[in-house]
Amino acid sequence: MKGFALKLIKEALSDSPKTRLELLKITKLPERTLRYNLSKLKEDGLIEERFMIRDLRKKLFLLKVSENEF
Repeated sequence: MKGFALKLIKEALSDSPKTRLELLKITKLPERTLRYNLSKLKEDGLIEERFMIRDLRKKLFLLKVSENEF
């Protein structure tokens, strides 16, 4: 299940940055599973977390672009 959740999250972030709530709606994963996998992806350096300029209480998650993709 963990690999499946990671794949869903990466796929959801592939087109544009998303908030945690947007990811919950898109992936339909349990909140705890989403939080766990977001932290794993951050630890592995695959995603980046940024504060939203319009609302600093919210964070955006985005996939990091690797140098190999160019």
